[in-house]
Amino acid sequence: MNNLNTTASYLTDITFRSIHSEFKKSLTCFVVKEITDLVPNEPVPRNRLNIPKQLKLADPHFEKPASVDMLIGSGPTLSILCPGQLKILNNDNLILQKTKLGWILGGNLESTYLSKSSRCLVTSLPFDLERFWRLEEKLDEERTLSKDELYCEEHFITHVKRSKDGRYIVALPFDKMKGKLGNSKQTALKQLLYLRKRFQRDHEYKREYTKVIEEYLKLGHMTLVETIGDDGFYLPHHGVPKLDSLTTMLRVVFNASVTPSDGGCSLNDCLLVGPTIQDDLITLLLRFRTHTYVILADIEKMYRQFLVRDSDRKYQKILWFVNDEIREFVLNTVTFGVAAAPFLAIRCLHQLADDEQERFPLAAKILKRDMYVDNMLTGTNSVEEARSICTQMTQVLRTAGMNMRQWATNDPNILNDIESKNLDANFDLSNDNTLKTLGIRWRAKTDSFVYKIKPISVTERFTKRKILSEIAKIFDPLGLLGPIILFAKKIMQDIWKAKIDWDETVPNDIYYQWNEFCLQLSCLPDMSFNRHILTNDANEIQIHGETGYGACIYMRSKDTFGNYKITLICSKSRVAPVKTRSFHSFVKRFSQQRDMATRPSMATTKRN
Repeated sequence: MNNLNTTASYLTDITFRSIHSEFKKSLTCFVVKEITDLVPNEPVPRNRLNIPKQLKLADPHFEKPASVDMLIGSGPTLSILCPGQLKILNNDNLILQKTKLGWILGGNLESTYLSKSSRCLVTSLPFDLERFWRLEEKLDEERTLSKDELYCEEHFITHVKRSKDGRYIVALPFDKMKGKLGNSKQTALKQLLYLRKRFQRDHEYKREYTKVIEEYLKLGHMTLVETIGDDGFYLPHHGVPKLDSLTTMLRVVFNASVTPSDGGCSLNDCLLVGPTIQDDLITLLLRFRTHTYVILADIEKMYRQFLVRDSDRKYQKILWFVNDEIREFVLNTVTFGVAAAPFLAIRCLHQLADDEQERFPLAAKILKRDMYVDNMLTGTNSVEEARSICTQMTQVLRTAGMNMRQWATNDPNILNDIESKNLDANFDLSNDNTLKTLGIRWRAKTDSFVYKIKPISVTERFTKRKILSEIAKIFDPLGLLGPIILFAKKIMQDIWKAKIDWDETVPNDIYYQWNEFCLQLSCLPDMSFNRHILTNDANEIQIHGETGYGACIYMRSKDTFGNYKITLICSKSRVAPVKTRSFHSFVKRFSQQRDMATRPSMATTKRN
């Protein structure tokens, strides 16, 4: 029913009663997991239906979408009908029918009575799962740049410039092989009109949104267009709350992938993405664990510190209000949401390192080696050099019009020269506050990584979508939660083997496994792991390293006095392959896979 397939294994006897009279009726029913989706599909405008107030409705709240608890067959339905019908509207589409349970409403409502809305399904689950498995399947292989990636690099070198105040100016790398850019003005206008309606309902949302746009104008990151041209591209925009952000409550997202109303190409369709030129997350975190003294910070509004050349700004048009009048603006900077933005921004950091290498050698090395987008995770083995790093990073970024903020460290003397307004709000070596860096919690006081696994609520029904969504939220790039994640992966594999739909309830055996897993998670305390994996002044370093298999890497370091320190660096785990095989071939294959599991991590460790 309603595109929902289900099976029934049980029967039950029930009795239902009217809420207005003594009438009752007994039936024998099949028991199923779910009858259908919410009914009605959307709220019904009851105030426009002119239902007589004296009528007693079988469902007093029929206008609100709700779940269906029972479906009665045609025979019992006919037996409870009574004489009496009323037409609600001028046509015959909507009728009130009297029954022994009360009056019921049936038929279709004309579209003019329903709300007109555009529906958009936004789901992060595929991206969360992709990230989950990408961390698990990382391979150590040197990538060869493609022809398009080489062109992006050449295009950047050819067109990059610096303004009089030192800021970088870049050009958008268009793909010459793509089709014609479409006209997206109508789409952008519809989105803006929707925003206006939401602003009328949600004043806090309007206040935060307007604050962001006014900041763009104040900083010169967008400009009002007095002369309107037909060429270029309009970016629809919307707001996304940032509940975990200490600096920005709402982010305005610009959609460069929107499909134009004339069927042409979107801006992102016509742009080249560019190569990945920063180290991967695991490499950066492993290197971060080797320093005695560490420093964390990020570049304030990094993307918006790099200007787009004048001739390309017409491809970043937006619509906004000036005294309630809709006007056109252009975005002057590299814009988050544009396909080439990550490459252009990071490539500018590398260019800054090359340009300022002689004056700021420490900072130049960090810009190329210890940055993950706008986040810096670096360190050294002396307080003096750490302070020099802070000074050089502040100065080199200032030459390009940028500011470093949210500083934190594991030694109070390192940040003496940093203004208090630029320190991380949670940075305090006297308490147990944690700072979030690259998805991992770090406690400065104890210099340790802290994992706080949120309990998963246990319900009577778990679907494939719900379970996979919860598993994908577990972010553990170093594999320090290997035993926990291995069990979750085994459940994930069993779900795929069951071949069920996304919104179908999982079989009982998987339900009980998942239920037990959730209960055990709730009993786990906060777990912490030492960040630093070496002894001080280490002169010798050694690395030792039917449900699933895994590999762990430990580091053993020795100082000049013969003291040793052994620390778990990272681990990887995988569930056994789905395909069944004989015992002997299984063992042979398993051994080979264990060996393969260690190779990426070993190669990464050797390289660094």
